[in-house]
Amino acid sequence: MKKSFAAAFVMVLVSLTSCATAKGIFGRDYTVPVTESLETVQSRAETEISDGSYLRKFSTVDKMNRHHEVIFLDEQYISIDGEIYAFKFNNLMYYGLALNLGSDRTVTLDGTDKVLGIQGYATSVKNPELTIGFIFARKLFAQPGYSSMYEATRIGGVSFYAPNVDDGYVDDFGKWHRYTYFDYFDSIFKTTKQDVRTEMYQAIQLERS
Repeated sequence: MKKSFAAAFVMVLVSLTSCATAKGIFGRDYTVPVTESLETVQSRAETEISDGSYLRKFSTVDKMNRHHEVIFLDEQYISIDGEIYAFKFNNLMYYGLALNLGSDRTVTLDGTDKVLGIQGYATSVKNPELTIGFIFARKLFAQPGYSSMYEATRIGGVSFYAPNVDDGYVDDFGKWHRYTYFDYFDSIFKTTKQDVRTEMYQAIQLERS
């Protein structure tokens, strides 16, 4: 009897748990902390855009053929169509030559992977309850549209990985540095310039609202 009562009590507690709390227990929270006021972030963004100190500015097209303007303002904030988000990177997107084995099975040939894009999460500074997942990548020839990492991985040859811990460089003082996600920007955008002329592909997915 006591065991039955205890089990019933636990079930009642679970049923009373809010959706937000349950998500925190059983799911992953992709929220990026917003630690500054909207006014402070907007002022910084305006300065970075006006004095040209932003990291990258580029245009994108999405699955619905809608066009957007994206600016990586600095290593903390990104602007998408004028909306500012705090962001974090999660994976690099790679593409390699894929061999079709039939029955919808493909294998990527070793050594052919090239970095194609970057994936991560971003939380709106204006509305911290809103978090999105994003992918910005170079377009593939005759690629099918995708709006999430799951859909992208269904394209033969596409994969997502965090940077290899062994990838890095030795500076002029002999000190070794591990590559950060930002070190891959030149390869992703195929330019060292701040203003990227090539239109990129954009996939956005709502993670939390």
